[in-house]
Amino acid sequence: MPIALHDMGKVNAGFQAKAWPDPVPLARTGHIGPILDALASGSGGEMALSARLQSSLLVSTMTSWFSGAEAGAADLLLAAFSHHGDMPTDEPSRFRLEFWRPVEAYDPLAEAERLCNALRGWLPMAFATGGDKLRLTHRFVHAMTGLISLADWLGSDRHWFPYYDRRTKVSDEKVRFAHSMRQAQAMLAARGLDPSGAMNAARSHPQEFRARFGFPPRPAQQAIGDVDVQTDAASLLLLEDETGAGKTEAALHHFLTLHAAGLVDGMYFAVPTRAAARQLQRRIRSIMQRALGAEAPPVGLAVPGYVIVDDAEARALPDFKVLWPDGRMDELRDRGWACENPKRYLAGPVMVGTIDQLLLGCLRVRHAHLRSAAMLRQLLVIDEVHASDPYMERLVGNVLDQHRASGGRALLMSATLGSAMRARLMQGSGRAALPDLEAAKATAYPAIHWPGQIRPV
Repeated sequence: MPIALHDMGKVNAGFQAKAWPDPVPLARTGHIGPILDALASGSGGEMALSARLQSSLLVSTMTSWFSGAEAGAADLLLAAFSHHGDMPTDEPSRFRLEFWRPVEAYDPLAEAERLCNALRGWLPMAFATGGDKLRLTHRFVHAMTGLISLADWLGSDRHWFPYYDRRTKVSDEKVRFAHSMRQAQAMLAARGLDPSGAMNAARSHPQEFRARFGFPPRPAQQAIGDVDVQTDAASLLLLEDETGAGKTEAALHHFLTLHAAGLVDGMYFAVPTRAAARQLQRRIRSIMQRALGAEAPPVGLAVPGYVIVDDAEARALPDFKVLWPDGRMDELRDRGWACENPKRYLAGPVMVGTIDQLLLGCLRVRHAHLRSAAMLRQLLVIDEVHASDPYMERLVGNVLDQHRASGGRALLMSATLGSAMRARLMQGSGRAALPDLEAAKATAYPAIHWPGQIRPV
């Protein structure tokens, strides 16, 4: 429901006036500030307007979803109204009553109520009584913020969702909603964001290492294939082995096993350098084609300056547009959607890129919530994790804490990881009991580590 309401601010007359003839004496405005100001208003006629707007925003309905969380609806609406990548600031009120009063034949609050009534038909389960109460946490609200941002990016695609024309399109709202749902499902399938096809292929194709890669497994590859991925302890693994031991194939074998089990939707493979990412993208694409055939998901490159998916490269154009090769434009426009903008990198089904793109999801930067939420169902593979300096290590630790709290999966890999850094990464931020010298010297190598466990390779 908050996703459906994220653009409710557009009913304000100042925003609608952008499409009206110039003689209308009304200032033009955006759609986020005015609705936040209206909801915060607290005196006289402003209070009555705010109450009517809260009713249109279904505040009481959303409040009933939570147990002991009076601010639950307000937090979800704040998440919804933050879909442009920034959280609203505590600036002085800019409330303008004229934005919400009727202007000629247009009544902003009546339009808000019309949307509310439409939602009851579109989302009947949201209004059903009973059921378990939701538990509101800060992590949940931040994840919702990112999810709504992602949905807004997807839904703003005019190729899949062209502007509605009252003169030529059907006016029945239920019919329009059903059409939009079909379009959304088709778009998600075309972009690889619906993982069901690739998951089914991972299940139906042989799952032994030799069948996937064409050669027998080396010790590290066999060891990671023996991991019971259904256990919670396997949500964070660290593979330590020497360079050339086949850690990349071990990581892909682990991903395909998780994918077949329905435990992850995709993968972000993070490496330290741009050059390494460029070479690895080609390699992973080839392996995915062999393992999954025609159902292989798009494999994109998450490196700014390139626009590459699978074996195709696009050319950047003005106004943030790109030109894909002739003859495959329709196909590649969707398969390469996540590659066209760095903010969308982590939303791609299988992306290979530099580690900085991953770490931007835990910094206070624009669209951090989008990045963070997009990776929650991905397997995070961080190669050469030892290359992180103390600042990056702390960020990696924060990403792993957040990812695992949501039920996410991660695999770290290194040939030369120190014992202190290993302990900090495996035990979580601020909880590491560092090993003494003798214990560090006695640690097996090569090995696979779980939090509190180790299996020699």
